Amino acid sequence: VLALVALCDTAILWLWATLHLAATEGVGERPLGGVIGNLFLRLATNPIIVGCAAGLGWQVAGLTMPPLANSVVGMLAGAAIPGALVAMGLALNSYSLAGSMPAVSVVTALKLIVMPVTAWVLAVQILHLPPLVAGVVVMLAAMPVGANAYLFATAYDRAPAVVSGAIALSTPLALITLSALLAALSGGAP
Repeated sequence: VLALVALCDTAILWLWATLHLAATEGVGERPLGGVIGNLFLRLATNPIIVGCAAGLGWQVAGLTMPPLANSVVGMLAGAAIPGALVAMGLALNSYSLAGSMPAVSVVTALKLIVMPVTAWVLAVQILHLPPLVAGVVVMLAAMPVGANAYLFATAYDRAPAVVSGAIALSTPLALITLSALLAALSGGAP
């Protein structure tokens, strides 16, 4: 369930964010054809979208990798998350929270409160997912602001200071909100 949600989350969020950026960038300044061309260019050159599409195509085609290549890819995959966290930590050091606290606070509240409540309504009240699946979906929605938001913000230079501040603020606060959510989902006192 976790892998499926993570795959869909990454692909869908990058797709929609890229669509939104391409559709709103230059509206009123360029003809519709230019906006659509910008959209296709951004989608075709976005490494996250291209990677997800290539991986899906590889899987659907039933292709396998030679053992040596599979081993190398496995080692790279194992280093990807720690490497990304170190790089993000180094980059966060270059931004200051001064002046961006109102936006950082709003992003943090949306991520730690509104998003899990919305996920719970969708998973439990609307889609009637099994309890384990619904719990995974809600817990993932309640995680702090993460790397995808930061990667998008820096790749397109869209409020990287706010996103990095939201990561810095939402990570320690998530210890409290996730603990309360776990207690609520398990039937304990919030």
